[in-house]
Amino acid sequence: MVLAPLTPLRPPLTRLCTLDSQYAVKDHITQVQDGEIGIHAISPAPVGTENPGFPVLVWFHGGVRKSGWISSSLELDDFQLRILSVELRPTILNVNYRLAPEHPFPAGLEDCYVALKWTILNGKDIGATLAKGFIVGGKSAGGNLAAVVAHRARTDPFPKNMPMSRTFTGSHQSHEDPYANQLLSYEQNSNAWILGKAAILHIIPCNSTELVMRADSLRGNPHDPDLSPLLADHKDLCPVYIKICGLDPLRDEGLL
Repeated sequence: MVLAPLTPLRPPLTRLCTLDSQYAVKDHITQVQDGEIGIHAISPAPVGTENPGFPVLVWFHGGVRKSGWISSSLELDDFQLRILSVELRPTILNVNYRLAPEHPFPAGLEDCYVALKWTILNGKDIGATLAKGFIVGGKSAGGNLAAVVAHRARTDPFPKNMPMSRTFTGSHQSHEDPYANQLLSYEQNSNAWILGKAAILHIIPCNSTELVMRADSLRGNPHDPDLSPLLADHKDLCPVYIKICGLDPLRDEGLL
């Protein structure tokens, strides 16, 4: 029997490790309430006669959950975002929003909204053409922030048709009893090697009426739409794409 070599399902890592010449990085600073934040801009290098006005992705990194967020930094997603900029050709703004406990909720959320407005005002200066595509997205905690930001933006004079990409809204901890028997992923994925049940319970020790983080910097009402965007009115929202990990203990909450 002769075995033919398998065709790779994805590009090899050497292709993903793109050369610095294929993108440009520039850091910006913008003022927020009681301080300032950084916005890390990644733009693909124009190819040939390509117009440098690219679509834009405003990205909020993940981190440990609370209704503001703690831990982590924009470096968490930086490598993947550089690959994304080269492969799919958007200008990407990685927002360095402030974290708790030093900056309790809603400081991080307000920072993200300021970053969205900054993008609209400075699109041309960062090589972006919003009319070609305006995406707001994030991973884990950042997905929650992206969802709340999108809810706020619909009543502001922003460009229409702003899709959110790769948004995960997180656990809002306010499920009614009839749904309790559908949350099976806590047990099914209790030993997941990246993030198991024990780690989840350590991060989000909650009861039915109050979200209390071990950082002890915040008390958050889980029925607040700025904490649980699924509870907000969804009328006239932009299109949404939600990506859920099958091995996540919070998988079923994402599906609900």
